[in-house]
Amino acid sequence: MSAIASRRRRRAALATFTGLLTLIALPAGLVVGTNSMLNDKGGNNVAEEPTTQLPNTPAALLAVTSSRGELATLAVIAIAPGGEGGTIVSLPVGAAAATPSGEPMRRIGDSFVTGGMSALVSDVESLLDVTISESAQVGATELAQLITQTEPIAVTLSEQVIDSDPTGAVSVVLNTGTQEVASDRVATALASMQSGIAESLRYDQVKELWESYAQGATPVPVVEPVPDEVDIATQDTSVPTLSGLIDASTPGDMEGFFSALRSGEIAVWQFAENRVTDLQRNPTSSDLYELDPGEIIVVMASVAPSARFIQSGMIGVLLDSSISDVSVVQEAAVRLAFMGGNVMVLRDMSNMTVTQTVIRYNDEALLPELQEYTSFIGPAVFEKATERIEGIDAQVVLGSDFEEFVKGNTAPLDNNNGNGGNNDNE
Repeated sequence: MSAIASRRRRRAALATFTGLLTLIALPAGLVVGTNSMLNDKGGNNVAEEPTTQLPNTPAALLAVTSSRGELATLAVIAIAPGGEGGTIVSLPVGAAAATPSGEPMRRIGDSFVTGGMSALVSDVESLLDVTISESAQVGATELAQLITQTEPIAVTLSEQVIDSDPTGAVSVVLNTGTQEVASDRVATALASMQSGIAESLRYDQVKELWESYAQGATPVPVVEPVPDEVDIATQDTSVPTLSGLIDASTPGDMEGFFSALRSGEIAVWQFAENRVTDLQRNPTSSDLYELDPGEIIVVMASVAPSARFIQSGMIGVLLDSSISDVSVVQEAAVRLAFMGGNVMVLRDMSNMTVTQTVIRYNDEALLPELQEYTSFIGPAVFEKATERIEGIDAQVVLGSDFEEFVKGNTAPLDNNNGNGGNNDNE
């Protein structure tokens, strides 16, 4: 069988399984999983229900350092179900770490300075509520090896990419406009940063560079044996089993993550940042940025659901949304987090009409807790779940009535109870 035919059948199987699992307003393709190791608060009465295991969507952390050894670029590489393609999630080096209430704010990039990659990985995992399977610190040379290809990449930039070398000398790496450049120059640009300049002034360039790479990356060929002669009668035309998608292995290193990424479609998402200028919250005036809790939940539950982990004392929620406005979905995610519902998986049902919000539960013991959710998400119909999804305690089907409810009901939400940021990517 040809590689193209095999890939088409694989995607057909995944589409059949996932149905309406496309993320709202995100370019990433499918949303299909949750972590099999998630906390289970269900009782014994759910043991006899059918259990659905969902595909592996691992995440890796890439830390790109400048010629001065400073963190220049951070990205989470999330692999799509089936191990082909995925999403590059860009986040600021100066993002505020998820610190306990009462502790001073600090940058996740500072943990790299004081504790190296292990400390940085820990901060990113806590901020995004995901398990990082692999991580790598790379300079321009190592990054060039990860993204190397013979074909040039068309790069479109709104501003010049400027770098400062170890002596402090400033140079222009790439000019504005559209230009075709070798992949190693894209790597050099991602590792470039001008000393003493706020990250916000170059943050858009990082997104533009990743988008240019995603659009220009040469696909990694899938090597399959091709017979000299093809007998149609003997060809296997069956749809691949779901286990082949569920059991797609996690790459063992960063090279493996980029190989998997380039085996399919590559999407890019960049968290919106809000610089903290309040001297009471940022007394040292460091280059510090807040992310929006709702955005982090929505994005990571969409592109890396199997990598999500549940916070202590919370329950796992599958969020199905019929609402096409991503800002409203982010609001729902934060409200659920405030009430103790960790959104592990997000599914898009915006091509269906759902008027009334429905909450389905696995265990009767959870019903009183779930009924309290209506204070923050509005009226809902409660139903016993007919299927058990591994790691999920409740399913919330968000109806159009939620959108009406939030217009006149502002919840006193605490940003420390969720993860993420607002985005103007669309």
